[in-house]
Amino acid sequence: MDKATIRNETGRCRMGKRVVASYCSSFLKSEMLHIYRQVKALRGVDTFVVTKEVQNAERFPFDNIEIIPKRRTNMLVTAG
Repeated sequence: MDKATIRNETGRCRMGKRVVASYCSSFLKSEMLHIYRQVKALRGVDTFVVTKEVQNAERFPFDNIEIIPKRRTNMLVTAG
């Protein structure tokens, strides 16, 4: 791949822009304002958040969130 082209998970191509992924297991708990400020302050990059769950979306609006699907549990029961 040409080093000037970066392809992110949504399939969009950006010329010369870097991509920043921020992981937070829960985006965002009420006491995590500092994380929100850091993610929103990023300039000159494409950024997205990877999380297991979204909380307080009305308090912390952010457009590009990738939610990790919950793992299906295997209901294997052993008789003993």
